Amino acid sequence: MIHGDRDAQADVEQSQSMDAALTRSGKPHRFVMIKDADHQLSAESARVTMLRELETFLSAHVPVGNGTK
Repeated sequence: MIHGDRDAQADVEQSQSMDAALTRSGKPHRFVMIKDADHQLSAESARVTMLRELETFLSAHVPVGNGTK
């Protein structure tokens, strides 16, 4: 989950609650709070952070090269 600390559309407590619920249930996840980011991730640096975090998470949790075509 990615949340900007200046998000005016979605309250940060929603993401914090989801983070806590996923942690309690043992589900793999990562909660990233991006400093100075709004809901739309308007700043290029926020979008780059989001894409890097997404790539890291998917690389860790989605198998690659399982031999099927």
